[in-house]
Amino acid sequence: MLKPNFSEEGSNAFRYEKEVYQLFVRYAREVASGRRSCGEGKLELCHILEFVTSASEEPVLGFGINPSVEFVLPIITSVEDSTVQEANVQDSTVQEEEPMVRDK
Repeated sequence: MLKPNFSEEGSNAFRYEKEVYQLFVRYAREVASGRRSCGEGKLELCHILEFVTSASEEPVLGFGINPSVEFVLPIITSVEDSTVQEANVQDSTVQEEEPMVRDK
């Protein structure tokens, strides 16, 4: 569905990214099997695709840019900020942020 762009294999970032991506894959499988819902309706894979690409179906000629997952490292300046994680969507890419604490 979404090809991951992992960090260098063997790095701590790679280990974290693999773990996060495995959680996403598990979530996608639950959606595909009908075990996830939103309110009264069941979620479907087309809902994930629409969230990432703004298209509920793959175009006949495919996407100009293949949908992918890109992991980014936010700079956290305090411990309070480390609890905030969000997914940003840009150019058919889901960016998942990894917490990183920087010494002041």
